[in-house]
Amino acid sequence: MGNFLIAWLSSSAAFSIAFVAFMIFWAGLDGVDPGLKGIARLAGVTIGGALAFQLIYGGLVYLLLTRIGAWRLWAVTLAYLVLWVLAWNSIDTFREAWGMLAWLIFACLVAWVFWFFAK
Repeated sequence: MGNFLIAWLSSSAAFSIAFVAFMIFWAGLDGVDPGLKGIARLAGVTIGGALAFQLIYGGLVYLLLTRIGAWRLWAVTLAYLVLWVLAWNSIDTFREAWGMLAWLIFACLVAWVFWFFAK
C-alpha cells in the first residue's frame, strides 16, 4: 500500500507541474500573462483534480493490473492512453488537436511515473 501512496502523490505532482507549465506556455502563445495569483490558483485546482483522479482511476488501474499480474509499463501506459483515445473523438478544431498532443504527453508521463513508483 505504501508504494501506491507514493505513486499516487508523485504522479499527481508530475501531472500538475506539467499541466501548469503547459498552460503558462499556452497562455503565452495567446499573449496573456496569467500572473502569480493566476498560476497559484491554477496549480491549486490542478493538484486537487489530479489527486482525486489518480486516487480513483489510478487506484482502479493499480488494483486491476496487479490482481491479474499485468503490472507492466506497456499495460499501465495503455490504461491511460485509453482515456486519451476517448477524448480524441471530441475534437472539433485544429487548435484542440494540438492541445491533445499535450494531453498525450501528460497521459504517458502520469502512467510512467505511476508505474515507476508503484512497482
